[in-house]
Amino acid sequence: PAPRATSPRRALAARLLALSALTLAALPALASGDPSKLHIGQKLALRLQSLGLPNEAILILIATLPVIELRGAVPVAAWLGVPPLRALAVCVLGNSAAVLLLLALLRLPPVEGLLGALLRSVCPPS
Repeated sequence: PAPRATSPRRALAARLLALSALTLAALPALASGDPSKLHIGQKLALRLQSLGLPNEAILILIATLPVIELRGAVPVAAWLGVPPLRALAVCVLGNSAAVLLLLALLRLPPVEGLLGALLRSVCPPS
């Protein structure tokens, strides 16, 4: 039989389930209270909390980092006690912020001058 097409709603549900599984996988380390068993996102969150940043700002910063991104920010949000929908929205916003920042930087004259030839070869003028 032909494979059934997956609806966008089912695909989103599957992704959210996978993120939930990642969050649950981190719970034993959290319950132990042993800081050496925390992952890098949790360690960074603790450092940022010590600076007095609100949880949402912490999540945006963590989701922006290429090493951690959404895979680490969503479990950290659960660890911080942020409600799931708010956590997802804040983490996606933070993850998208890095892309928007890079796109804006590519339009700056010094960057265009430095990378002009490369940028023209990748995106020829239409």
